[in-house]
Amino acid sequence: MARDFDGSTDRIDYANIMNWTEQAQTISMWVYLDDIASTQYLLTDQITGDGDLGGCFIRLADPGYIGFWQPMVGGWHWRDSDDDTFSANAWFHLLITWDGSILAATGIHIYLNNSEVSYQTTTIGTQEALAGTGSHALGGRIFDDAANLDGRLAAIGRWNRVLSAGEIAALAVGYSPLFFLNSLKWAPDLIRGVNDPISGKTGTLDGTTVIAHPRIIRPAISYYSITISAAEGRVTKNTRAFPLGETHGMPLGF
Repeated sequence: MARDFDGSTDRIDYANIMNWTEQAQTISMWVYLDDIASTQYLLTDQITGDGDLGGCFIRLADPGYIGFWQPMVGGWHWRDSDDDTFSANAWFHLLITWDGSILAATGIHIYLNNSEVSYQTTTIGTQEALAGTGSHALGGRIFDDAANLDGRLAAIGRWNRVLSAGEIAALAVGYSPLFFLNSLKWAPDLIRGVNDPISGKTGTLDGTTVIAHPRIIRPAISYYSITISAAEGRVTKNTRAFPLGETHGMPLGF
């Protein structure tokens, strides 16, 4: 199941995974919006103490534009899509890459269903970026409930590199971030729970409910059981594939 956010107080928080500041990165997620009439935050990084924004954040705003923002000392570094880029009541795949440069905001690229959007605003940072040394949150910002998400999130992935065009295309047709482990730092899939198998971090729920998940193609792991026939002196290995995260029998290589 995916996670549904009520637009009021719902949020999922994670302790710091890494300090996301002025470095290449990619963020991938599936998004479903119930309403787009107000500013809403999909992901936020906090500074130490969680009292303000650091690292970066992704926001949606009326009338339908998406922005990737990097807080700076005394300003912002950001890029916003054109209006009417997305609509409510349908799942879409959102992916954002950033080359880590604050000297050219054109290093930020926003993709909707594998197509790069057009941009209405590109603002270049002029001072030092604020590090995301605190917690990370999905569906809002930790220090207030002024911009909570009214919608659903699923299949989150975050890498500290810019993904290739082929990897971006695969994610947009439903492949899980877990297929692309190179530099993957965070991937709470939100299907069976909110904990992250990549970073080992435990998600803290502030509300949210489970809801139907979009179709996602997930890796499988092969497990086997053994049958021992004492009479015949024979050992038989029975192999079967199960979705990642489920445990049945012994993993291959035991």
